[in-house]
Amino acid sequence: MPDHAQLPQDLAPDRPSGARVYDYFLGGSCNFASDRELARRLLSVAPDVRLNALANRACLHRVIRICLATGVRQLLDVGCGLPAIGTPHEVAQQLVPRARGLRCNSTIASRIVDARPARAWSTSTATRSS
Repeated sequence: MPDHAQLPQDLAPDRPSGARVYDYFLGGSCNFASDRELARRLLSVAPDVRLNALANRACLHRVIRICLATGVRQLLDVGCGLPAIGTPHEVAQQLVPRARGLRCNSTIASRIVDARPARAWSTSTATRSS
């Protein structure tokens, strides 16, 4: 994530975010200390929560593979929030390089992440935040 000084005030890096906690459970890097602390607290009372997040992501990947097997080549990820590890277009393009994806979201957090230098965004993936 960007330095705190670069973030809008309403992003509140000192307050945990469900999307960033989920990102942490998946092993991502779009999270802050407050998110990691909440994740540790959740794990102390619900030790399977990380496994549930990973199972959720694995289910998404299975659905993408099924879609690709039926000939789908364009994916629309609506309300995706922060791009977590294994985004739909990344998974699709690993299997079918000409598959295309569009991420649509309007949260401040997604606009900040999308504004970063091209980290790993595929040139075939368009992102528009409004």
